[in-house]
Amino acid sequence: MHQNEESGSQHYQIKLVRGSMSGANIPEEAYTLKTHADGVTITAQTAHGLFNGLQTFRQLLYRKDGTLMVSGCAVRDSP
Repeated sequence: MHQNEESGSQHYQIKLVRGSMSGANIPEEAYTLKTHADGVTITAQTAHGLFNGLQTFRQLLYRKDGTLMVSGCAVRDSP
């Protein structure tokens, strides 16, 4: 996470990318989700895929000492 020097707050970027995914015959619900030190990137070909990726991201969140956390991971999912 990035820390704002002025306020001391931390920022976590959630990046949604609507674009092509590699592979043949990718279902419209498919997505990839990758976490990194300062955020998460969810990529999908459709809004439906981005929605599915956000739902998975929500499930990966947990609270530690009052702060929302997510473990490092990479997910590629499709129905």
